Amino acid sequence: MDLPLEDPAEQPRPATLDGIITDPVMLERRAGDLTDQTMRFRSWLKCECPMADAELDALVAATARHMAALIDCGKCGLCCKLPSIGVNEADCARLARRLEISRVTFARKYVSVYEGEEGITGPCPFLKELRCTVYEDRPDACRGFPYLEAPGFRGRTLMLLSASFYCPIVFNTLEALKRRLPWRGRPRRRPQGRPIRSGQAG
Repeated sequence: MDLPLEDPAEQPRPATLDGIITDPVMLERRAGDLTDQTMRFRSWLKCECPMADAELDALVAATARHMAALIDCGKCGLCCKLPSIGVNEADCARLARRLEISRVTFARKYVSVYEGEEGITGPCPFLKELRCTVYEDRPDACRGFPYLEAPGFRGRTLMLLSASFYCPIVFNTLEALKRRLPWRGRPRRRPQGRPIRSGQAG
């Protein structure tokens, strides 16, 4: 995740959790269990949250940075295993140069249409042992993922809800925001000293 470097003094205090979930099986199960709650939270964010867009975006970005510092993406790679990874013309040209093949050959070998959008057929063929072998030339969609640092968080909440099923940074950021923000359905904090369940990391 590429996050812009900004003056820490200007950043809000990130929302935090007592324990984070990183285990993929537990993550998917918890995201499923919390879908109704997360949808209510999404509605509240879009319609009732009193924070200005810029203020909310800053809190989300600070929280995402906090979570990214705790979570090793190199041990996950689930975003690279989606059915399709979106690409644009510039991505294709850049990757074709990297692979020393023509753009036509690249498109024929790697690109297909999935749900009406062009993308590299997943799981990504450039992921080897959970490492991106074309990292410096990766698609823009990969550079920006999980999109928590970009302006306009309120407009991406449905996409992020979907990503919470497989991305630990997205899931834990959303859960931390639920606990920080004053919405009626926010969960209670876990009592201090209660052990963290298996699959969680502090």
